[in-house]
Amino acid sequence: MQTARIDAKLGPDSGGTYGRALEDWGAFLSPALLEMRQDALRRYAGRRTEPGGLRYDREQILDSFSVREQDGWRLLYAAVVVLFFAAGLETVRRLVPHPSLAVVMTSTAGLVVWAVVVDRATPCNPGASECYSGLLTILALLAAALGWGAYLTGFFVRRIVGRSASRARVKPED
Repeated sequence: MQTARIDAKLGPDSGGTYGRALEDWGAFLSPALLEMRQDALRRYAGRRTEPGGLRYDREQILDSFSVREQDGWRLLYAAVVVLFFAAGLETVRRLVPHPSLAVVMTSTAGLVVWAVVVDRATPCNPGASECYSGLLTILALLAAALGWGAYLTGFFVRRIVGRSASRARVKPED
């Protein structure tokens, strides 16, 4: 209990990692981080932190590296989703003559495909008590069914109203 509280106080709030030594980053990142540290040492070792201030301590220049969550990934994720739907709409619009049908087809099919991709990409721990694998896909299918139901209802209502309006206009005079 005490350890968890200390970790919460000392750990990064944004879900990043604690500072790790260069060797702890593995063979893939270690060479790049070593090069970055050597560059920082060349640039800052012996220089003052500010005019008239203390000099940088060589031992503390990038002695460890941390990783924090960046908002750019959220923006990239949103852009990919938007571009996926835009590309789908453009493709369907070229194949289907009615724009409203193209929008419904794109939104429902795109929603289901997006849900399947997210479901498959989200790991589910087999030892966990709660695993919602497939739930997002089922919800997307239900939303797609509701979307098609609303579209078809509007289509048939418009057709019935259009027929009755055209009959009223063409009524024979006595």
